[in-house]
Amino acid sequence: MLVLAPITRDNLPDALGVRLTPAESHRVAPAALMLAKCHDRPGAQVWHPFLIAERGKPVGIVAVSIDRDDRLGGAQSAWIHNLLIQAEAQGRGLGRAAVAAILDWLASEHPSVRRVGLNVRAGNDAAFALYSSFGFGEVGRTRDGRTIMLLEV
Repeated sequence: MLVLAPITRDNLPDALGVRLTPAESHRVAPAALMLAKCHDRPGAQVWHPFLIAERGKPVGIVAVSIDRDDRLGGAQSAWIHNLLIQAEAQGRGLGRAAVAAILDWLASEHPSVRRVGLNVRAGNDAAFALYSSFGFGEVGRTRDGRTIMLLEV
């Protein structure tokens, strides 16, 4: 069973230990960079970093950012950042399970979220196919060429 656990001081070494193969490292930012962004909170968003674990073993990391206006009662957007499944755990459906768990978490913890977005780097065909299968649609490109995808929830 897959579990999303907030990254804390206690499990930080496990989160920092999640790695891709050198051939894949150009597709997703390293764990340390993702965690630094969570601390810096770019874009005036609240960031939630998660350790992804299967049967108690760390297999990945991801961050989810939420617009800060929860108190306003208006519709919000969320962004999925740096979904990273460790190389030896890939190919077992854990990315799919992680996306499903993120969407479930958003529905229960942030019910005012109406749109979920993410960016996919060029050449990451597996990620593009995964997100498309959940209903994410391509809406544009970032300045550095990443595909912007959105899902209305």
